[in-house]
Amino acid sequence: MQSNHGSPENDGNAARGPLPDGLEQSSETEFDLNKYAYRAPGGGSVRREQLTIPEGRPKDCFFRVDPRPEMQLKVSIFEYQADGRLGRDTYILTPDVAEHLGHRAKPAVIRVCIRRPSILQLWAVKEPKAERGTPNGYTISAWEALPTLEKHWASLVQNESSTGYDVVLAETQWADPEWRDESLAKLVLKAFRGRFVDDLDHELIQKLQGRI
Repeated sequence: MQSNHGSPENDGNAARGPLPDGLEQSSETEFDLNKYAYRAPGGGSVRREQLTIPEGRPKDCFFRVDPRPEMQLKVSIFEYQADGRLGRDTYILTPDVAEHLGHRAKPAVIRVCIRRPSILQLWAVKEPKAERGTPNGYTISAWEALPTLEKHWASLVQNESSTGYDVVLAETQWADPEWRDESLAKLVLKAFRGRFVDDLDHELIQKLQGRI
């Protein structure tokens, strides 16, 4: 009687068809199916580097403020609105330039924010300062909101009297943000690109003095 041992009909591997690439030499007990399981995009450990960073107060969103001392810096700023622009651009000044501009230069503290879900934004928060005897309610309320924003997800909205901001806490307090390990200097360079004024021949100063 002729043996069928080894024939294609009785060859278990042949009946199952070819194995996936790289598994020809693996046994069934070594095959880990879980590594082929579906994973939603973005669920891995890959981290994106934000090459451009918006600057200004986060608007119409819930956000947090980085509480680490090394991620904040007091500076002098100048807010300039060019012709045809809806908003103002914030420039960072060296102390010598700030002294030259006098009261037009404003003291501020650069703070690092994360907007939901994970967008970095830098905000130069002006220090409260009474000018001509009238405190600015928006400056004061934004400054006073910082301790809350360091601990809770919240947004800033104009109050009903239009005299400052109200802090609105998110009903869902999500987990604390994963603060980035990039230096503050690197973040500031990305956010204020082209808006550093370090001498009196800068284009901004020439415009303010009517030289150009």
